Amino acid sequence: MAATAFEVPEPEGLLRVVFAGASTVQGFPHPRRLSAARVFQEMLSDATGRPVQVVNLGVTSLASFAVVRIVEHAVELDPNVIVVYTGHNEFYGIYGIGGSNRLHYELMDWRLPLALRRLVDSLRGTRVSSAALLETLSRKGEVDSDDPRRVQAARSLRANLEDLADLGEQHGIPIVLCTLAANDAGFAPAGSSSPPIDGEAMTAWMAHVSRAERLRTVPKAHREMIAHLDSAASLSDDHAWPTFLRGVALHNAGSNDEASHHFLRARELDTLPWRAPARHNREIREVAAARDAVDLADV
Repeated sequence: MAATAFEVPEPEGLLRVVFAGASTVQGFPHPRRLSAARVFQEMLSDATGRPVQVVNLGVTSLASFAVVRIVEHAVELDPNVIVVYTGHNEFYGIYGIGGSNRLHYELMDWRLPLALRRLVDSLRGTRVSSAALLETLSRKGEVDSDDPRRVQAARSLRANLEDLADLGEQHGIPIVLCTLAANDAGFAPAGSSSPPIDGEAMTAWMAHVSRAERLRTVPKAHREMIAHLDSAASLSDDHAWPTFLRGVALHNAGSNDEASHHFLRARELDTLPWRAPARHNREIREVAAARDAVDLADV
């Protein structure tokens, strides 16, 4: 989290916005001038003709629980509105469902990111970058599409969003919840489940999927790709990687609607869900619709 300068006395008519979240808000790994908060500030200034200050409170790898704790402190800045973009890190983020340290939050308090990095530094003996921190957190393991932790993550996100709504009502500050964007077509699944088959069936399945993978950049090879993927699916279906490859084949064939369906399905099947499942957006929409203090920004 970068330092933010405050002009004293405050410019007349200033519109102060707190923008809270994780790496998407922070701008990691891009320069700060290209962050969503900076672009948002310029857009608001152009639209309103007023001086605007968007306070960027994004911190890499935070789950929604920790984002709410940041917002609890941010109300002291007396913002006109608080914008929150959170929900991608419920599985692998700090204080996500895989963590065991929620009860220790009060001990770490506002120094959470610095304290965590110092702890990891002391164990490794080296300075830990944001990228290394993400890698460390991802070692919590795979989460299959039918894993109970999927439901747990959605419920945890919902509870934290309700806490945000309560906070807005208590302080008379409008809260804007953002839906979560994901690059489905350009971001292959990070993890894919293994078929529950063995022997010759497994060998054949792997051969068909590997052949489809090799064909994905070959011009006009979409029909052959789909044929191999159909053969693999007849042996074992509904795995993230071949589902993504089918999306690629359909996109190459010009069937964009069908391709989008399979790209989305591949995200849902991804066993390393860095990108939020679709249910997380449903939770965000439902909280925004149900609470008077909350508006929705459909990203």
